[in-house]
Amino acid sequence: MDAIFNAINKEAQFTLEMFCAGYTQIRNANLAQKGIYFQAFTSLSTGIERIGKIILLLDYANNKNCFPTIDYMKKKGHDIDKIYESIMEIKEKYQFNFRYIKELNKSIYTDILHILSRFGKGDRYSNIDLMVNSRDYNDPISEWYNKIDRYIIENDIKEKKINKIKEQAKLVHTLTADIASVRFIDENEKKINTPFEMYLTSNINSLVGPYRQLYIYQILRYFVEVLRNVEGYTRKINVIQIPDFWEIFHLFNCEDNFVKNRKVLKTIV
Repeated sequence: MDAIFNAINKEAQFTLEMFCAGYTQIRNANLAQKGIYFQAFTSLSTGIERIGKIILLLDYANNKNCFPTIDYMKKKGHDIDKIYESIMEIKEKYQFNFRYIKELNKSIYTDILHILSRFGKGDRYSNIDLMVNSRDYNDPISEWYNKIDRYIIENDIKEKKINKIKEQAKLVHTLTADIASVRFIDENEKKINTPFEMYLTSNINSLVGPYRQLYIYQILRYFVEVLRNVEGYTRKINVIQIPDFWEIFHLFNCEDNFVKNRKVLKTIV
């Protein structure tokens, strides 16, 4: 039992590290540092998959008085969409109570989970797939921009702020177009050749970053709440000894306004 306790504890701690890394990285990803997108996607898809599997393992043990075989877990694979569906079945079965968001039913939540699910299953090799002429799907960075960033721009950022950046971009272009050379590729893999485009794109990205973190935080907090509910049932029937998940994931037990002041999440302050 000590070995099981330690294994669950280490898995939860690793998951927390992935959560914090992904939360921090997703704000900083931009057209000039596209590698950070993949860092963020890797951390977030790994963390969500692992907390999902902790939930499924504990629920199985609660009902069967033992853990499942490796074949049971292999069927789940890296498919976050399937893992999420299984978790929703558990949630409905026990009618869990939630302090924060009760459903991840907004399109932006499901789009984020789907992008991360695809990334975990294979889209993480999108660049290699393109090089060997085997990519028949959209680039994950492009998917993120078109489904997540565009949603934020259209729903969360005031038009007044966008217009202000456009006016500033025009000024920058006027002052630097004759002396500046701009060569970038945006998130949709299109060329950016002018100071106007570069200024506009990079500054809008700075507005989008905090909302990326907010939505990611809400999703991660939701999974932590599901885990905490399963933990309560596990303690009630006392099948196995488990760590205190609220203590481990305490950074994800906060109101949304906590996120507004946190560009970085660290497990050790």
